[in-house]
Amino acid sequence: MDRRDFLSAGMAMAAAAGLTATTDRAAAQGLFGRGRPSLALALGGGSALGWAHIGVLKKIDAYGLKPELVVGTSMGSLVGAAYAMGRLDEAEELARSLNLWDFLPVVGDLSFGGGGVLSGDAAETALRDFFGDVLIEDLPLPFVAVAADLLTNEEVLIGKGSVVAALRASISLPYVFAPVITDNRVLIDGGMKSPVPAGACRAMGARKLVTVDVTGDYSGVTASTPELQPGDAFDAASAQITRLAYVMMSSSIIEAQLAIAKPEVEIVPRLGGHKSFEFTRAAELIALGEEGAEEKRAELLALR
Repeated sequence: MDRRDFLSAGMAMAAAAGLTATTDRAAAQGLFGRGRPSLALALGGGSALGWAHIGVLKKIDAYGLKPELVVGTSMGSLVGAAYAMGRLDEAEELARSLNLWDFLPVVGDLSFGGGGVLSGDAAETALRDFFGDVLIEDLPLPFVAVAADLLTNEEVLIGKGSVVAALRASISLPYVFAPVITDNRVLIDGGMKSPVPAGACRAMGARKLVTVDVTGDYSGVTASTPELQPGDAFDAASAQITRLAYVMMSSSIIEAQLAIAKPEVEIVPRLGGHKSFEFTRAAELIALGEEGAEEKRAELLALR
């Protein structure tokens, strides 16, 4: 497939999905359309670490909180959509059951010249198997997925249209999945602009805000990387160095954005000992998500 065919295919998919996206935060309220939400949840990206969102959301429900808006980036959008659909229990069951064989169709979905190592077709099929043809505007709980426009360097909020198409755009990690092309946009993983979409929640009028950052346990990451201890020699080109550098960069963006959004509660599960590719360790990650929410129990109960 040459570049023109790839772009045409991507635009056709997005057009068929009827996605409605905006980069104008002044217009973001129109995506919500139900007055100012009293409580919003901002679920950050983090690949497999995002399974921890399931644990956090279980505690949110257990504490009797009633979110009126869920905004998710990347893996946070996937778990957030399941929650907004009322299918968190099913998502948890699926996550706990995954094994390495389940990922063969996805990792074997190679792309040649399509903008990513993987075309994303297999991932989209997996999303459709779970979410079907549901539209965002038909979800019981208002939901917005966050992507980023590679052409304009803007955050893109997707609040209408196909759930599957919105998630496919939000999880399009550069170099991994081919981007989604729609409305003259090249949409990639929302984590490139909003690793934790707190600002989007405030833009849609959230009075109270809970953020969940599954990548923010920097001390845990360093503690789980013994080769970086002071005085030790280490390989500066190692994967651990790359991982730490990415976490450092991402945490700087998150800190700056949260300083502006000023969430009432910030949840940062202690996931530093886990890697972002550990999709088959959902049970542990979900449990750590629950523990992260439990650490903020008093603050969360105060929001009721």
